[in-house]
Amino acid sequence: MSEKKSNKKSKVIIGIIVILVIVIIAILIFKIISANNSNISSKKVLIEYSYKNLAWSYTYYGTVICEDGSIYSFKYDDREQEYDPNEDLEDRSKNILEHVSSEEGKMKKDDLKQLKEQLKKIENDTTGESGDMYDFGQSAIEYYNYETNEIIVLNSYGDYNTKNNSQNINDVLDLLNKYDIKSTNF
Repeated sequence: MSEKKSNKKSKVIIGIIVILVIVIIAILIFKIISANNSNISSKKVLIEYSYKNLAWSYTYYGTVICEDGSIYSFKYDDREQEYDPNEDLEDRSKNILEHVSSEEGKMKKDDLKQLKEQLKKIENDTTGESGDMYDFGQSAIEYYNYETNEIIVLNSYGDYNTKNNSQNINDVLDLLNKYDIKSTNF
């Protein structure tokens, strides 16, 4: 009888240990997810690459590169969720990061450093013309300049085409192209 009690005690102890291990793993997973979500909210968008169309139905999605080099996809499902055009840059950045749908990776440190150096030389000097297609929507690559609190268009095409005239624009666009942020020249 004592052997049965001993086996029963062992099974109970093993069961308790298994339950404790599962609880600890669940807590760790929850903390990791919470840390990642709060981590996103403390970041700022540096580059936004997006597509937006309001012609037939609401569409707004894209990719952002944050100041720390992290890359995320975002998507708005409803126009009601979209940022207010009168929001300041930091509020717009927060709004977009609240709509992150997935993490896409991170820029290499050297590329991020080079990008930031090149962006310092970018001016808000653009040329524009009507696009060939109407109701096509708009694809744009925009730089969030927090020093001047403005969004600077690097390249935009679709219903209306906009090109930045800064001397180093091609260097910036070539660097972004390495991370699947592509521009179309007109």
